[in-house]
Amino acid sequence: MRKFNFCILMCALTCGLSAAGCVGEETIDEELDEEAALAAKSGAHFVGDPTCVQSGDVLTCSGSVAGLGNQPVTVDLDVTRICRNRGGNDPPGQVSDSSGPYPPNNGRIDFTVSVDADCPGKMTPIFTSPATITILQNGTEVFTGQIFF
Repeated sequence: MRKFNFCILMCALTCGLSAAGCVGEETIDEELDEEAALAAKSGAHFVGDPTCVQSGDVLTCSGSVAGLGNQPVTVDLDVTRICRNRGGNDPPGQVSDSSGPYPPNNGRIDFTVSVDADCPGKMTPIFTSPATITILQNGTEVFTGQIFF
């Protein structure tokens, strides 16, 4: 009896207390294709130092990411922006944009993504550091990194 209870306990602990998980369910989500799963496990990372530069109302971020496998990716850019009004007040906001798809070359991409501040009237746009880059492969997030500027 002790041996049987120990087996049930070990199964419950290793399978997350789910009996269904003990009958051979795959550990990778079925919606995650093999290439995206490999990229997620491979340690996608920035190559060198990515940059963000503001020119007028536009912030442009660029860089390289490796360890992505061979499936096309999209790059999302999220950054906080302030539209300073003539009174010197800073009502905050968030802007984002995407670019791609980028087909990786030997698991690496070079990206450039821009966002427009969309400040109304004569407000002055101010983007605040950091910007967040999120890379999606087949709809699955495989990399998130921050760019400080």
